[in-house]
Amino acid sequence: KLCLLLRLSELPEHLLPLACNRLISLTSDLSYSNATVLTRNLFLTKVLSLAEPASRFLMAAITSFCKKYARPSCNALIGPVLQTPDIGNIQVELICRLTEDCLEPEHLTVTFGHILSITWSEEILSVTYTLLERKVEVTSEIFEQFIQKLSQHAEDFSKSVKYAKVVLAVLTKYQIYITDAHKNILSCALALHKTFLKKSMQAALKHIVTT
Repeated sequence: KLCLLLRLSELPEHLLPLACNRLISLTSDLSYSNATVLTRNLFLTKVLSLAEPASRFLMAAITSFCKKYARPSCNALIGPVLQTPDIGNIQVELICRLTEDCLEPEHLTVTFGHILSITWSEEILSVTYTLLERKVEVTSEIFEQFIQKLSQHAEDFSKSVKYAKVVLAVLTKYQIYITDAHKNILSCALALHKTFLKKSMQAALKHIVTT
């Protein structure tokens, strides 16, 4: 049955929303493994090959399927796209839209886990900022990993406004997680920074009171 369903990958884009709606409307929900296989085969190649913004048909299909099967979409579409070397702005914009419109808190955390496991770029910073703006839920352990990641990339992004915005989002939305050790790490990272937001970041860091 799944093999027959996979023939959907041959459908023209304008028929994808209808096909996805029928999949979503099946009497019984797809298993995690089947939804994962479908996500990968229906969408991954199409998204990776985009040279211009996704058509409204493709975007509607991905959005509806992602809302219904968010975890398979995180692991079979969003994760692999983020892990692709030299990810493009078009792919990033699509991932940011899915992050903003489709993912529940637990799935935002899954996506954040993907961010922590890959090498960062300016494009990845855009997704990271979107996740922080959605107030992705983190554990102390995950937050520790994130702070270390910010530190590791401080010199690489010393001239990056996107990096600065990510740091400011951390300093304003995640103060409760910040320890004295984190403040020391971030202080060293910010000392390397060279954009006009440096003083704003340092001021925000200085005003954080740890317990």
